[in-house]
Amino acid sequence: MVAENQMEVLRRISDIADSAGVVNQIDRKHQRIVMAYTLEPGRTHIVYVHPTHIALTDQEAVTVSSPCTIFENGSRSRAMQKNTTGPVFVKGCQLSATYEILEVRKQSVVVASLVHNLDSLDENELVKSLACVAIAAESYGERFGPHDA
Repeated sequence: MVAENQMEVLRRISDIADSAGVVNQIDRKHQRIVMAYTLEPGRTHIVYVHPTHIALTDQEAVTVSSPCTIFENGSRSRAMQKNTTGPVFVKGCQLSATYEILEVRKQSVVVASLVHNLDSLDENELVKSLACVAIAAESYGERFGPHDA
C-alpha cells in the first residue's frame, strides 16, 4: 500500500473513531492509529489500528491489535510451549481474535488481533473490535504472562 494511500486510510479510520467517541492519535512514523481502550476504571489497554491488505480478495482492510504480554527470548512460558496462537473466542464477543507471536529484538511479543474489511468498518464494529481485542489481550496476559515463565 502506497504511503499516501495509507495516510488516507488512517484518516478515514480516525474519523470513524471520532464518530464513535473514541480518542485516537495517528502515529505517522509507524503508520497506525493508537487508542487507549478502558475496560473499566484502572484497566486500560493500548490498541493499534493499521491498514492492511487481504491478498486473496484484493481488498483493503484494517488490523485492530493489542499486545498481550512480552517474554524475553529464551524464556519458556506455558503459552509458547503449547502454541496457543490461532483463533480464540472471547466471552461476550461474537468476533474471534487471533493470537500471534512477534519476534522483536530480544523479546517475543504476543499480540491479539482482528482483521476487518475497510469498506464495512463502521463505528459499532470498531468499538466492538476494540473491546474484543482488549479483552483477549488482558485474558492472555492474566493466563500466560511472565509471572509463570
